[in-house]
Amino acid sequence: MPPSTGLRHLGGSFTAGIVRELGGMPVSRNVRTAFSTARSAARSALPDPERPGRVLTAVERLESTPRLDAALGPLRRAVRALPLGGARDALHGRWLGHAVHPLMVQVPIGTWMSAAVLDLLPGQRRGADTLVGLGLAAAAPAALAGWVDWAELRKPQMRVGLVHAAANVAAVGLYSASLTARLRGLAGPGPSAGVRGADGGERGRGPGRPPGLPAGRRRQPRRACA
Repeated sequence: MPPSTGLRHLGGSFTAGIVRELGGMPVSRNVRTAFSTARSAARSALPDPERPGRVLTAVERLESTPRLDAALGPLRRAVRALPLGGARDALHGRWLGHAVHPLMVQVPIGTWMSAAVLDLLPGQRRGADTLVGLGLAAAAPAALAGWVDWAELRKPQMRVGLVHAAANVAAVGLYSASLTARLRGLAGPGPSAGVRGADGGERGRGPGRPPGLPAGRRRQPRRACA
């Protein structure tokens, strides 16, 4: 038998002996139990290929809940009562043969993502500000097209659409606060300026200005005592 084969055989026997010895120790059982628990937790965190995903499950639950039904009727009547005339068919996308709302939302999404990228680059603040404003301007017609389509859906889809619209309203509010802070020079650098837009009091002091010191005044340096 070659020496290398003998060494491998000896090493394998030695390792197997250690495993057998450790198998009867409480520490080894604890390790195996912890490993089994971690493996079970990892499996439960991963989606089951034979069942719907968590997002789809949440959407299905939202479709079947009646908690939002009280708001569906009045909102539908309000949307249908809008004096849109022939623009209603255009917002439905009948001229295109496809709904235009999914296409229109790409403009605010793309501009806001681009603004976040520009916020990370030096000297690109004006471009980022412009993209945030452009996204807000494009969000209005996209939202109108979405509401027009929403008013023609069935009740389960209307429930999901109402939550979708509420999330979009929150996003528009944050970006509106971001644009306001940007135009006033209150938002610091970085893509999180939309969230920091409401923090005008802290930002208004300017960089390095201590709390309680009015704008335009600087703290005088102390003179050394003679």
